[in-house]
Amino acid sequence: MSSGIGKLLGLFSAALISIFIVPELLPAEGKVYNAEAMREMIAAYQFLGSGDQEKAAEHLRQALKLDSNSSFLKVMYSELLYEMRRYNEVIDLLEPLAASGDSVDIQALKLLAFSYEVLQKTDESIDYYKKVIQREPGDDWMRRRLLELLKNKGRIQEIIALYKPLLDPQSETYAFDLYQMGALYLNIGGREPAREYLEKAVDADSSLAEAYRLLGNLDEMEGKWSAALEHYLTFLQIRPNETEQVFGRLLAVAVRSIRPAGVPATHEDSTAADTTAWLDFLGKLEVKKAEGDTLNPALWRVMALGYEIVHCNEKAMQVYRDLALRNPEDRISRRNLLRLMFAEGKYREMIPVYQEVLNQKENTFSRDLLQLGILYLKIEDYENAEKYMKRAIAADSSLADAYQLLGHLYEIKQRWQESLGYYLTFLEKNPQGLKQTFERILTVSLQAKELEKPIVFLQKVIAEGDTSSWAAEQLGRLYYHHQEFDKALDLLRQLKQNETLSDNGYFVLGFLYARADSFSSAVEAFERVKTSRPDFIPNYLTLGRIYYRMGEMEKASGAFEEGLAKAPPGDREDSRELMFSLADVYNERGDDQKTEYFLKRVLEKDPDYAPALNFLGYFYALRGTNLKEAQELIARALKQDPKNGHYIDSMGWVLFRMGRLKAALDYIKDSLAKLGGHPEVYEHLGDIYFAMGKKDQAIEAWNKSLALKGDNESLKKKLEELSPGVGKGNNK
Repeated sequence: MSSGIGKLLGLFSAALISIFIVPELLPAEGKVYNAEAMREMIAAYQFLGSGDQEKAAEHLRQALKLDSNSSFLKVMYSELLYEMRRYNEVIDLLEPLAASGDSVDIQALKLLAFSYEVLQKTDESIDYYKKVIQREPGDDWMRRRLLELLKNKGRIQEIIALYKPLLDPQSETYAFDLYQMGALYLNIGGREPAREYLEKAVDADSSLAEAYRLLGNLDEMEGKWSAALEHYLTFLQIRPNETEQVFGRLLAVAVRSIRPAGVPATHEDSTAADTTAWLDFLGKLEVKKAEGDTLNPALWRVMALGYEIVHCNEKAMQVYRDLALRNPEDRISRRNLLRLMFAEGKYREMIPVYQEVLNQKENTFSRDLLQLGILYLKIEDYENAEKYMKRAIAADSSLADAYQLLGHLYEIKQRWQESLGYYLTFLEKNPQGLKQTFERILTVSLQAKELEKPIVFLQKVIAEGDTSSWAAEQLGRLYYHHQEFDKALDLLRQLKQNETLSDNGYFVLGFLYARADSFSSAVEAFERVKTSRPDFIPNYLTLGRIYYRMGEMEKASGAFEEGLAKAPPGDREDSRELMFSLADVYNERGDDQKTEYFLKRVLEKDPDYAPALNFLGYFYALRGTNLKEAQELIARALKQDPKNGHYIDSMGWVLFRMGRLKAALDYIKDSLAKLGGHPEVYEHLGDIYFAMGKKDQAIEAWNKSLALKGDNESLKKKLEELSPGVGKGNNK
C-alpha cells in the first residue's frame, strides 16, 4: 500500500484539478458542486502539507458533514484515519460504502482489509482481501498477504486455489512458489501433485534445499529408500550445517537402502539416531567394502556422518579424506574434515587442507584466509599468521574479527602501539565488541602508555548515546590509569551513589580513596568487593596493604592470611605476594619467627623472587645471623637487578656485619648514588665510618639521615651519647 499521506495528497490534487479546470461540466452531469465542502478539503490539504494530521482530519470531517454522500471524500478521509491508526473509525466509515455493491472504490476495500488485519480480525480481513483480488487479480502483493492469513488459519485448500495464479516462470520467486505448492499438496496428502511441483521446483533452482528434504519425505512414504537417501544427502550438501534436520530420517533410509532385497524390516526405525543402530549400519557398510563394493559417494557421506555420531572421529576423518581424494572438487568433504580436525586440535594438519579449499571466487574466501591465520597463530607461526590475517583484510576490509586477532597477535609480540591500533579498528567495525575487548585494550594501552585513544573512543561512544553505567565505569577506570584521578573519582563515586557500580569499579574506587588518604572509604570499597567476590584474591592483598598503611597490623595480617587460605593451588603470583606481605607485617610486629617463615615460603614458591631474596638476606644481616647465607641471598637478588640501590645497600650492610668495612663502604656509597640520598643508607654510612674510626664523617652522615627522617629516636640517642647536644633540635 502506498503512503497514506502521499495517496491523500494525490486525491486532493485530482479533486482540485477537476474543480478548477472543468467546473462547467459538473452541472451538465447533474452533479451538485458543494463549494463549502471543497473549501474544507482545500484547508485539509494545506494542513497535510504542513504535517498537521489532526487539523487536516478536522476539516475533512467537516467536509463530510457538508457532503455526506461523497464516496470520494469518505475514502480520502479514511486514508487519513488509517494513517493515524484510527482503524475502528475506518471500518465504521467504509463498511456501509463497501456494502453498496461492486462499484465501490477498491481503495475502500483495501483499507478495510488492512484495518481488520491490524485489529487481528482475521476472518473479516480475509473476506475483504478476497474482494480486492476479485477486482484486481494481478495484485500479487495483496494475494500474498491473503495467502499468509489463510496459512495462519490452516485453510490449505483455499491457499492452493489462490496460489496457482502466482506461478510465473519469469518471476524471481518461481522456484520457491513451486516448492510452496508442493508443500501444500503434501500437507493435505496429495503425493502425486506434491512430487510434480517439488521436482519442478528443483529443476528451476537446484539449490532449493527444502524441496529436496520434502522429496526425501515423499520417497520414504513410498518406500523408495535409495531415492530418499539421495535427496537427503543433496539437502546436506546444500546445507551441511543443518544435519540434525534429517539425521534421523537419513539413518533410517540408509539402513534400508543397503538391506538385501527380499529381507523385510524387522521393526519401524523409530530410534534411527541411536548409537546401536549406527554401529550396526556402519558395520554393514564395512562388510560391503571388504567384499569389494566401492560404495557410491552418497553412502560414503552417510558413513562419515555415522562415524561422527558414534564419536569415531579418526574414522570419520579418514572417510572424508578418501572422499576428497576421489573428487578434487569435493569441497564439502574437505570442510567436514577441517571441522573434525579442529575439534581434535590437529591445527598443523589442517593448514594444507585449508590451502586446498581457498578459492578467491567463493564468498567464504576472506573467512578462509582468516581461518588460516588463526591456525598459524595456534601453532605459534606468527609470521604466517600475520600474513594471512592481513590478506583477509585486503579481501574484505569489513572483517572485524581479523582486526581483533591482529591486535591479539601484536599483543603477543609486545608491539603495543600496533596492537592498540588494531583493537580500536576492530571496535570501529564492531562497536558491540567493546565489552568483550575492553580489558585487552586497557592492558595494551597501559603497556603502550597511550591511554588517550581509548579514552577518546569511549567518550565518543557515550556522546553517541551509550548512557550505560558500564561505559561510564570503564571511562572512570581509564581516567584512573591515565592519572586523571579527580575525574575518575567523581565519575565512580557518582555511579556508587546510583548503586550501579560493579565489583571492578569498587576495586578502582578503593585505590582512588586510598590515594586521597580516605582510608576508611577505601576499606569500605574493598570489603564490599570481598563480600561479593570472595574468590578475587588480589582484593585481599590490596585490603591488607590499606590496613598496613593505617597501622592496623593485626587486620592487615588477617586480610593477607584470609587471601592466602582462599588462593587456589596454582595461583603462584598472588600467593607469593600475600606471603611476602605477611612477612613484612610480622616484621613490623617484631615477630622474627613468622617473618623468616613466610620469607622462606615465598622462596619455596619462587626461588628467584628478588625482593624476598633481598628481604631475607637483610633480615639476617640486621640480626647478625646466617651472614654467609645472607650474602648469597642478596647476591642472587643483585644478579637479577644489579642497579637496585636498596639491594646494594643490603649487600653493604651484610659486608659490614661480616667486618669487611672497605667493601661495605663502597657498596653503601654506590647505593646512595643510585637512590639519591636515603635516611637508612646514610645511617649505615655513618655506622661504617664510625667503625672505621672516622667519627666526624660518621656524625655528618648520621645528621644527613636525621635531616631526611627526623623521627629516628635511636639515631638521636646514638648522636647524643657520642657528642652531647649534637642530636638535639635536628628534626628537619
